[in-house]
Amino acid sequence: MSGTSVAALLTLPSGDVVVGGTFTSVGPGVAAQNIAIYRPATNTWQSVGGITGGSVPTVASLALTASGDVLVGGRFTTAGGVPAGNIARYRPSTGAWSAVGGGVLDLVYALMELPGGDLLHGSDWGLFRFNSATQTWTRFSAEDVFGTLALATLPDGSVLVGGRQTQLLERYRPDPAPLGSSASFAGGVNGEVRAILVLPSGLVWVGGTLAQANSQNLVAYAVPGTLPAFARQPAPMLTVVGGTAVFDLSASALGAVTFRWQKDGVPLDIVANPTAATPILHLSNLQPSDAGSYVCIVTGSCNDLPLGSAPATLTFPGPAGPADFNNDGVVDLFDYLDFVQEFSIGC
Repeated sequence: MSGTSVAALLTLPSGDVVVGGTFTSVGPGVAAQNIAIYRPATNTWQSVGGITGGSVPTVASLALTASGDVLVGGRFTTAGGVPAGNIARYRPSTGAWSAVGGGVLDLVYALMELPGGDLLHGSDWGLFRFNSATQTWTRFSAEDVFGTLALATLPDGSVLVGGRQTQLLERYRPDPAPLGSSASFAGGVNGEVRAILVLPSGLVWVGGTLAQANSQNLVAYAVPGTLPAFARQPAPMLTVVGGTAVFDLSASALGAVTFRWQKDGVPLDIVANPTAATPILHLSNLQPSDAGSYVCIVTGSCNDLPLGSAPATLTFPGPAGPADFNNDGVVDLFDYLDFVQEFSIGC
């Protein structure tokens, strides 16, 4: 390969590899302007039209779309002879090139297609979203995604965003449209993130220049908050006045999880009842006002959103009849004693 560098690689479903960077030839004398395809089956190279124009034309990012097209980002004004401002689309099946939404102004370091056809791209100016319906770009305004260099998708559909800002490792949630929202992921990193890889196991590998190790080029990994597996769910309970109830569950996930019980959507006071922050909720001296819907919110180690919930209900049987003086659902000696006590004080 003749040139400065290779900056991006993308494996196609066919097994062929798209190579992008800053170079003028590949293999045994095959002319190629900054982009080419390597075919492992035949050990051959193919030029695909070239990325040209601009002061130093280069390909910095590649991404595969659901339709099989290749998104190409970098710094250039022409892609395969088609005018395109720093971003273009290449179709391997036909060899055709096309522009994307009139292009963008800055060097494109990272590219991604979202479900539904919208695109994300990262540049020195931050994170941008392309609306496939209106063919327009919009910048995500959060300051902490300024200088976006890497993008990767988590199994839950959210997107990890890495870049130049201190502590920049963000989880971006594409919905609700048009821009979504972001939050810190796993506490972030102290340094520049240039590459992110999400493994099938759920581990996230992060590459870049991490200041925590004297600015050496390092690789670190984080465990995302994955959906918990509920081995045991709490069961609905029927109780009586003055009785007790126990709701318990068992949940596990990659990384640590926390538990927080709610009643009818309101978090229980963990000072008054510390078990409200555990997987086993204990309730005592129950009154009819305690009846309702109880839910345990299980949250992952990233502490940015609930990962799952375990619902349960607490109900009282109601009066068994006119003789059920204490309304505990049973007519027994205690009803008589309660009646005598109330009668003796004039009620």
